[in-house]
Parts: sequence; C-alpha cells; structure tokens
Amino acid sequence: MTPADDTREYIVEADDWLGFLRPPFRGRFLDELRGLDLSRLQHLPPPKLGGLPLGREWRVLSRFMSGRCTVFEPSALSGVYRALSPRRAQDLFRAFVLGETLLPQTWADLIGATTLRGWEENHLFRADSGGQFLRFRVYGIGPLTLIADGEKPLLLRRVVAGTDSLLHVDFIDAHPQGRLKRCLDVGPGSGVVLLSAARHCEEGLGLDINPRAVEVTRLNAELNQMPHVRAEQADVFEHAGRFGRFDLVTWNMPFMLMPDRCKHTHFDAYGGHMGVEIQARFLRLLPTLLTPEGRAILLATTTILESGEDLLAGEIRTAAAETRLDFDVHVVQAFWSVAFRNYQIECGVRNFESWFLVIRPGSGRIRKIERPLATRMVDGVRGWLHGMRNPRRGAGRSVGPPSPTAQQRTEEA
Repeated sequence: MTPADDTREYIVEADDWLGFLRPPFRGRFLDELRGLDLSRLQHLPPPKLGGLPLGREWRVLSRFMSGRCTVFEPSALSGVYRALSPRRAQDLFRAFVLGETLLPQTWADLIGATTLRGWEENHLFRADSGGQFLRFRVYGIGPLTLIADGEKPLLLRRVVAGTDSLLHVDFIDAHPQGRLKRCLDVGPGSGVVLLSAARHCEEGLGLDINPRAVEVTRLNAELNQMPHVRAEQADVFEHAGRFGRFDLVTWNMPFMLMPDRCKHTHFDAYGGHMGVEIQARFLRLLPTLLTPEGRAILLATTTILESGEDLLAGEIRTAAAETRLDFDVHVVQAFWSVAFRNYQIECGVRNFESWFLVIRPGSGRIRKIERPLATRMVDGVRGWLHGMRNPRRGAGRSVGPPSPTAQQRTEEA
C-alpha cells in the first residue's frame, strides 16, 4: 500500500459469496472441496537463509530491501516445483491459490460439470474477458484446507491468510506444549492459527470483532471437520472473563501507527497510540486469560523512535513488573512501513521490529533472543536504503502524533 492509498475505501459486494453458502448447498460445497484434496496446494511461509532469498527474482529482493514487504514472498523454487507437477495440480494451484481467470471448460475439467453449474448458480465466480475466476481462495496449510476471501474486488473487512499467520503457525509448531485442554486465538481472521493450534487442544475458541472473520473461521472449522472449534463475535477487552481461562492464547496483534480517522477502514491493523497501545493493554489482560500452567504466543510489533527508544519494550517491562509474567522476546525482523509513512515520520518513528512473545506466569523475568547476525546485517542495509529514499523530516521533533497542521499535510499527501 502506498501513501496515496491511506484513505482508500473498501467496497462491499451486493452478492457476497459467503451469503450463498446456505444449506443444503453449503454442505455440498464443502464436500466438493474436500473431494478435490486441496490441502496439497500448500501455502508456505517464505523460505529464508539468514534473511536472504532462495531463488526469487530481483523484483522481490527490491521490494524487500525497499521495505514494501516485511518478509520475502514465496521463493521461485515453489514455481519450479509447480512446473514439475502434473498439469492438473498446476491448474488447481492457478485456480484456487493464485485466483487466475480460467476458461469454463478448464473449470469443468478441474471440478466437474455438475459442480461447476452449482458454483455458478450460487455466484461463487466473477467473470472477465478471459473467462471466470473464484471469489475466494483455498490454501493448504499443513494438514488443513483453508478458505479466505479473494483479492478482486477488495471487500470491506476482507479476510485473508497472510504471511504473518503462516509464520505464527510455524513458530507455535516449533515450540510444542503437548496436548492441551483449551486454546484461544484473538482475531482469528480466516482461522489459520486457531485451527492449527486446535489440532492439539480439546477445545478451541476464536474471538473477533469482525463478523466476517467469525463466519469464515466457522466455515473453515466445518470444512476441516473440527467440531471442537468455535468462533464468537466479541471484543476480548470487554468479554475476557466470560470465556474462562486457557492453556494457550495466541494473537497476531494490531500494531499499525496511523491517524485515528483511519481506524475504521483499517480496524484490523490499527494499533492505537504510537502503534503499541492495544498491544500493551492486552499484555496486562493476560493474567485473566491464562491458566497457572498456560502460556501465550503472540506476534507483536514495536515502534522504534529516532531517539532509539523502543516503545513496546518499555510496555513489556511495566507489564512484567505489574503482572509477574515471564517474557521471552524473539526478535524476528526490522521493517519499514509504507502505509502511513508520512504520518509515521512526523511522529518521529525510525522503524519497526516484529517479535514473537512467549509469555508465562512466573516472576517477571524478561529474556530477549536477538535475530541472527546475517539477518541483522540485511536489516542494516535495508535501513540505510530506506533512509536514502525517505529523508527523516520528523527527526528531532517531539514524540507523539503530529500537530493538526502536520496531520493535515499528511492526509493531503
């Protein structure tokens, strides 16, 4: 997203595809998806070697170095694998993961003429000059098959399975906790983290303020035949005590520093004051959510100022002292935001860092695990390039949101 996109309004389809998934078609549709064995279409986090790409074209390296993406997009090696796959597997990937336009006959060959007619009658396709494409995407994530919104057109409160979620799943899998009784995922979106964690839990719960995310999570739980997973529309800050305590709590927490006027169109990313307010509130809420032996695995982002002050680190120190929670801070990567860049520079922001937080009841201990040296070196080069392209107009100014005049200039930009 570029600065010019800051005020972009998301549009709502009058015939939203989710609205057509009603019985008896809903059950038939899910059976048809299961029959296609789409879990083979694996949607993987980008492969990395010390932060360097594995075989991706220079265009992606350029995007990464300029800060337009926080991690590398999937490697070109995945394209090699697809090229070596049977033609049907390639077409399934194009159709369901990439969302490409295919001719009706190709669709009929892939899913069958009867299935094609049913999907057309229930408005699951959009058409263009080259044929038709699906309004949704389907990904294989481990043993799971996940449905998410397509990219065309942009929907109000669109639900996707983003790279951050895939990295979150990988991190949780790398830190197993054994069989658990209850797990909670806040802001599940498509349900990818919730359903992945719930494979090791007797009961899984997702809480989201976005009704669309609740519906998509429920759909994916049904698709993957996981009746022990449910999703509710609720604000965790208002209803925390209503749902009891959990052995595992997860959340890819909202972090974006943006003008308050944008929090309704970008509500899933709005991080509150200086980008850390909501994260700090949730850290203090955790003692009411965790069992005595429970833990939280959160994906967090800190705002680092031109002065070098790390805002979330300060909030963690305060939360550890107040709650006696232990924090393991795993530093993932530094990055530079493109969305709302002018506003962030006016606020005196140097860059951001993404972290995984592993939190347990304890004594208030804090341990920080830095990213590898190679990753830090790459981040340093990226920071230098970002500084060359974007002079720090806000350097040396007071910390905090810009004055109304400065904010007006940002909005005009």
